Amino acid sequence: MKKILFILVVASTLTQVAYSQKAVLDITCMETLIANHKVQHTSFSKVKENEAQISLIQKQISEKMVQIEFFQSKFYNSLKSVEAIIKTGKDIIYCTDIAADIGKYQKQMVELAVGDPALLLVSAKTEISKSHCGFDTIHLSGRYCRDRCKPYG
Repeated sequence: MKKILFILVVASTLTQVAYSQKAVLDITCMETLIANHKVQHTSFSKVKENEAQISLIQKQISEKMVQIEFFQSKFYNSLKSVEAIIKTGKDIIYCTDIAADIGKYQKQMVELAVGDPALLLVSAKTEISKSHCGFDTIHLSGRYCRDRCKPYG
């Protein structure tokens, strides 16, 4: 009888030890873990897709920036050309004003020099010098062109 009792005690102890090492499967816990894993996986998939879209958009933006820089330099060069044309036009208008003033002053010089032979000589020399230079007397910047126009005689 002692043997049977001993076997029962050993068997109950072994079964309790076996239960303590046995994995417990909780179905609700497993369902929750699986559901969370699916949600997390779809979330990561969406993030990966969005990153791919962002990369594509960044590439398109960099291509557009290259185009913008090209058009910006073209626009800048065109504006420089327009500015130069406007400056040249202003200089031409200024030159015509100076040429008109020179003509007016030479006319006044001839009128004032009528009675004096020395002044008439200076007036004639100025007229000859003017006709020798022609329209090269005035440079487009509005200054007299002394290096091109040497006094006559």
